Amino acid sequence: MATAFRQEAAGLERLRVLQGLCSGDVRDKSAPYALLFVAGMDGRRNQLSHMVLRYLFEDVALQDLRDASIPYELEFLEEAMVLVTRRGVALFHDGTGEGVGEFAARRKLWAELDEYRLTDHQRDDIDDGEVAKIRAFRAMVHELVPAGARLGVTPADGMELSDVEFWPIVQSYAAEDYGGTGFLSQRYPLEDARELLVGVFHSWDALSLEHALADGAQRLAHNLEATKAIVDSGAKGGAGSKRSLLTEADIAEALAIHHEFGVMQAHADNLALPEPAALLAPQPRAPVVLVGQRTGLLVAGGEQAPSAEASIQRHHLHEPTHGRAADYAKHLVLEASEPCTGLKKCVTWFTAAAGAARRPPALGDEVAEDAALNARGLEYKPEEKGEGDEKEREVEADPQTAVLLAAHAALGEAFDACAA
Repeated sequence: MATAFRQEAAGLERLRVLQGLCSGDVRDKSAPYALLFVAGMDGRRNQLSHMVLRYLFEDVALQDLRDASIPYELEFLEEAMVLVTRRGVALFHDGTGEGVGEFAARRKLWAELDEYRLTDHQRDDIDDGEVAKIRAFRAMVHELVPAGARLGVTPADGMELSDVEFWPIVQSYAAEDYGGTGFLSQRYPLEDARELLVGVFHSWDALSLEHALADGAQRLAHNLEATKAIVDSGAKGGAGSKRSLLTEADIAEALAIHHEFGVMQAHADNLALPEPAALLAPQPRAPVVLVGQRTGLLVAGGEQAPSAEASIQRHHLHEPTHGRAADYAKHLVLEASEPCTGLKKCVTWFTAAAGAARRPPALGDEVAEDAALNARGLEYKPEEKGEGDEKEREVEADPQTAVLLAAHAALGEAFDACAA
């Protein structure tokens, strides 16, 4: 769960993302001038409008927004409407329940907010409340959106753009009793904003990353612990095999089981969710385990599937020279992903312990002087002069020596820092 500070920061960040989708110029036809989101019955329970309102007011990760249902504690959003422009935002709500606190927090956060709410009398009288809602809708649209500007809306999947005119609140726009002189689309050309919003919901923000790290990292840690137990026990299926004989496929077995279970769970969750299907997460890659020299395949772009032949004992990219015994892999690399969140983790495990660290030997005075110069890519070399003349040292560039001496100096400094 995010902290109060993070929730406030996310509330402002997410509003800015939606404002960035708006053009800010009536003449710009590449993007809508404004975005309209209507939840509840007033928008015929429009799914993307529900998702956007949760996006703005709920502590929820983007990857969880595919569930279009509004939680019980956020039912106040059923009566909410939001209109977003490049430099402004308008909000209508009935002013009751837990929404009062949430909207008050946004009022402090969104400096450009125009807020419309029902009075106590309007909430008690249903007819007066409906009239006030209609007038608030007309006012927020007229004040923020110039005539002729493109208005972004979110028709339901399989519906035409013109079907938005059947939303009850949009129908009321044309009612003569409330000053209507025509349909909403006659004053504001409607534009389908679904593709823009799908792009937002496929992205990452700070709040979503915080959720993914908390949930996905815990599941990945459990999966890696199960794999580590197999490597440490040095056995496969109770057969008592030595650890050095375990193949990449053996080590990847536990990761693969957890991965397949996660894929099935994510798939089942997706099937239970309503459209749009475009919001389904991409299929994550299967686990990767590589030992010894084969870890170079991660950057070489070669085959990365765990091998049933390559083991810690037999880990070369090519067969060892004839007559020379194969040494053991000193490390292995594991890469796993968490299908539900898309989080990926890559770790390196060492299969053997090294000796105690020792400080690099000190250099002599003359060598130390050369080291200081070579750290700058220079080296002194003597040059013979005429008889009786003093020998002078000439400076020449020697990059290889510079790198070695600089590395020696860095090791010494690191050892001293750790010892301190």
